[in-house]
Amino acid sequence: MLSKMRETVAAWIWSRRHDREDLVSWMHEPFARRYINASVSGSEHVWPMEWFRDELGTTLDLGLSVGCGLGALERDVVSKGICRRMVGVDISDLALEKARELAADDGLGDDIEYVKGSFNEAFWGRPERFDIIFFHQAMHHVEKLELCLEHVVSILKPGGFLFLDEYVGPSRTDWGGDRMAEATRVFQTVPPRYRRGRLRAPIDWRDPSEAIRSAEIEDNVARHFEPIQERGYGGNLLAVLHPYLQFDGVPEEERNSVLSGLVDAERRVIANGERPFYRIYWGRVR
Repeated sequence: MLSKMRETVAAWIWSRRHDREDLVSWMHEPFARRYINASVSGSEHVWPMEWFRDELGTTLDLGLSVGCGLGALERDVVSKGICRRMVGVDISDLALEKARELAADDGLGDDIEYVKGSFNEAFWGRPERFDIIFFHQAMHHVEKLELCLEHVVSILKPGGFLFLDEYVGPSRTDWGGDRMAEATRVFQTVPPRYRRGRLRAPIDWRDPSEAIRSAEIEDNVARHFEPIQERGYGGNLLAVLHPYLQFDGVPEEERNSVLSGLVDAERRVIANGERPFYRIYWGRVR
């Protein structure tokens, strides 16, 4: 019952966010995006999905996107020739409606299907099986990880693929004072004119599904999938600090100088042994 209640609240929250279209994160920062691209593909100018297309080297027939939101991933996958056809699943009716409209606007309405489904239940009850299943910043909202991954395996074709672009950092209950110590120290090195508010853990506490079991994702995935490629792209500091940075009216060069210092600090944290909080994982079902 508690899981269902969490999911109902999460669906309402995400419908409101999609309606306002205000889903902006550290990944939308141009300097951070170049850092992410370079971490994944080796080039600031090659995006992760372009890297994946080139690594895959073929076009798959049918893919599934779980937690599709407004459908950007499905449109990208089809337009880049990674999959001929895609299905998107989400718990938000509003997101699905907008995703259908955007696919039609791009001339992809016949290639992408959208259906309503829950992460924490069997979200696909039809006989079709998939060549690949994508989770893009969605699996860290899954409470019933074991059930979800067992279902993913059951609807993949033999030898099918899983592609994750995910937050796999500390779960929501892991964010205590010690966890924030390094982020707080680095935040204090940022000149006051670029800071706003008091630094808090990067969890939206209004959303009960946020990072519900994120720290357990990698171990659960490893039980079912053999890794082909993995790429970490940080977020250990940038994801925490970015909401509290203030750059209104700041020239781009000055803005990038501040962000460059934070990227350097983040790289040092990772070099000292902390796993990147955000990772891309491509694996094949065992």
